[in-house]
Amino acid sequence: MGYKQIVFDVDGTLIDTEYASLHSLQDTIRQLLQRTIPLPELRFAMYLTDAETLRKLGIQDVRHGTEVWHNYYFRKYLSAICLFEEISDVLAELKKNHFGLGIITSETRPEWQNHIRRFHLEEFFDTVICAEDTVRHKPDPEPMQLYLQRTGVTEKDVLFIGDSLSDRQCAFASGVDFGFARWSRSPMPEKQATYTFHHPSDIPRLLSRGPGDDVRRL
Repeated sequence: MGYKQIVFDVDGTLIDTEYASLHSLQDTIRQLLQRTIPLPELRFAMYLTDAETLRKLGIQDVRHGTEVWHNYYFRKYLSAICLFEEISDVLAELKKNHFGLGIITSETRPEWQNHIRRFHLEEFFDTVICAEDTVRHKPDPEPMQLYLQRTGVTEKDVLFIGDSLSDRQCAFASGVDFGFARWSRSPMPEKQATYTFHHPSDIPRLLSRGPGDDVRRL
């Protein structure tokens, strides 16, 4: 273990957007398709791009659907979005210890910019890969491959931390270790991760341990 870059997913890992995302999507479906889908059946949307989600639901006019969804999200549910506990302190500690910090997200760049302004994240992240930056998205390895290209590091230099199976698949398909953000509400099995982090503060604890320590489960 000698990581140089720690890469994070956003939704469900850094920021708790589940309530806002799913309720605004439910409102969108109710408006555009005149039906109500229970929230548990919409959780798949947390791991797809907005366009992929809308198409999966049968909404063909993706541009209009996205406008409706974002209107509900930002006007009705924005106050429900928050950083997970400990995240700011953990990012500051990692930065202080000279780790390069990055983002790989299926969010659009305007969505990411909104999080930056809202939660003052601009000081932490050097390299950010958003939905517009690649043709294929997680679980495809293309976002991580682009990250490696932009930073000039190797696969063994990177630890990718996320909360979903698509995050894990993106990491492993690129030869990158994966840390499962167990503090999220993801149903992903822990055994499918290189490391399981029960709390964000487990991340710097892992990185401070020596090569002989047992760090698979914190």
